[in-house]
Amino acid sequence: MPAGLWTGLAGKVGEQWAAAVLTPAFAFWAGGLAAWAVPDRWHRLDQWLHTMPLTVAAAAAVSALILVVVSGTVVQRLTLPLLRLLEGYWPRWLGPLRRALVRARGRRMRRSEERWQALAAAADDGGADARAAFVALDAHLRRVPALAGNRMPTRLGDVLRAAETWPADKYGLDAPKCWPRLWLVLPEAARKELSDARSSLDQGAATWLWGLLFAVWIPWAWWAVIVAITVPAGAYLWMLSTARGYGDLIESAFDVHRVALYEAVGFRAPGDPALEVEVGRALTAYLWHGTPPPPGLLRPTGGDSPVTPPPPHSRLRGAWAWLLSSYRAR
Repeated sequence: MPAGLWTGLAGKVGEQWAAAVLTPAFAFWAGGLAAWAVPDRWHRLDQWLHTMPLTVAAAAAVSALILVVVSGTVVQRLTLPLLRLLEGYWPRWLGPLRRALVRARGRRMRRSEERWQALAAAADDGGADARAAFVALDAHLRRVPALAGNRMPTRLGDVLRAAETWPADKYGLDAPKCWPRLWLVLPEAARKELSDARSSLDQGAATWLWGLLFAVWIPWAWWAVIVAITVPAGAYLWMLSTARGYGDLIESAFDVHRVALYEAVGFRAPGDPALEVEVGRALTAYLWHGTPPPPGLLRPTGGDSPVTPPPPHSRLRGAWAWLLSSYRAR
């Protein structure tokens, strides 16, 4: 093979290796190699590396690169289902455990709420320590869904679930149902911030999994136990911190850009804050089920007459009647 071709191939492989070295997949396989080779096999491995032919060395380097890239891709594909498991969306056969954990967390929440009330009464008259404790506890309680039925069995699940419920509590907009439409009207800067936060959350989940998988090297090295415990624990704390920031960005997106969502869909943005929850629920029903909104909510598409919505679907007549009566009662 010509020397120039060898040089080009080596350069390409080197570039790919430089990128792969910075991934958790490389750290996993490098740690496994160290666990297997240290202490007695390392000398033989070093001798083999120095005596192998160039073609064998190139093939070994390419094979190792493929192993790192493929395993990293597989773990990346598992990130979303893994994150769902870490949130507490478990299979049905784990339902009893899920309910037991939710009840246990609910008892802790009730104690925290009682302490919050005591601190709230003493915060004004108390010292700096009392006010700091009140602020910290208030921030913690905000990361838990207000309704017990929305709570999750894990802390990470509560943080993300609380972020999903804030727009519904404030504006009547169901975040999971409205989010794809809101995303389309967000400015590029907001999208980038949200995408970066979500990527960081996914990266934390992948690191958690790589740390857990490191337990396979325990038979060859006792210190793999430490890695298999500390890395997932640190990754979980990282995910908690990232989830808080991600939740704040989701809430801020609805706070700042929900009017753009109303306008893009053809709704009149609610001018009265007292009516916003009902209008937001009507918009959610319209986007999710196609339920026609009450008269006057749709903006005219031409002329001066308001848009007359089509008759509601038969399966949604009950929901439509309730929304209409609630809106007119206001």
